[in-house]
Amino acid sequence: MSSVDHIPAVSIGLPVYNGARFISKAIDSVLAQEFEDFELIIVDNASTDETVEICAGYADRDQRIRLVQNEVNVGAAPNFNKAFHLARARYFKWLAHDDWIEPAYLGQCFEVLESRPDVALCHSRTRIFSEDGQFEQDYSDDLDGENEHPRKRFMSVLNDMGRVFPVFGLMRTENLHRSVLMGVNPRADHVFVAEMALMGKFCLLPEYLNANRTTVSARSVRDQRSWWDAAKDSNYKPTFTLMFLSHLTAIRRSRLSRLNKMILTAQTCRFFFSFRRYVVWREMRYIVASRIPLR
Repeated sequence: MSSVDHIPAVSIGLPVYNGARFISKAIDSVLAQEFEDFELIIVDNASTDETVEICAGYADRDQRIRLVQNEVNVGAAPNFNKAFHLARARYFKWLAHDDWIEPAYLGQCFEVLESRPDVALCHSRTRIFSEDGQFEQDYSDDLDGENEHPRKRFMSVLNDMGRVFPVFGLMRTENLHRSVLMGVNPRADHVFVAEMALMGKFCLLPEYLNANRTTVSARSVRDQRSWWDAAKDSNYKPTFTLMFLSHLTAIRRSRLSRLNKMILTAQTCRFFFSFRRYVVWREMRYIVASRIPLR
């Protein structure tokens, strides 16, 4: 059976823009996985460096790798989403082009999702490195991801999540199809993880199998929205309120009962207004006046 006919168990989406400096390590880490039934989908976002040439070389050597090129830069969020929409497997994960995973990562996450239907997302603790690859720290959030109650898992994401590493966990493809995926809000990854928490439990592996490279970014907060969505300019956007409203949208779209939706909506409003009420009111007025979409 050819690789085209075979449907793998796991799809890995690797969106990239100008990642020539680091992407080889990311790809090598995937190819070194003990679990081998995967496809790696690299979506290049109109890079201007040697990214395409590097990825094409890997794709020529391994049929599990697919390279897709965008004619123009569509922004990070649409590129992340495109990588998912190209996936064929029943499980999916994103991988940042400057990160990498240890050889046991896919296998251990796969075993959890196969044996525990109550789990929506499986990930591991994360080891953080500097831009030049020097170890900096071990990191783990204290998310209440194993809680039986979706409302408590959702609020734990709001209250306890620092770095948004769970977004790079292994997830069920069917759940991603139900989600809004990555919106163009610079905090869309927070919203996505919160929405996943409504769909099932989070299993955190005790080992440090995920590696994050902290790269220096020249983007200001003002410029982040145009990075996520190239169709947008970098003028002022009400980021905080858009994140707030996106969380409410995730609640509304969920399969919670009407009562639980009402309770969780009240809890979410209390969370955001407790320390940013003046920001919310100011940005809400801007949204109404400018007719800004909520995604």
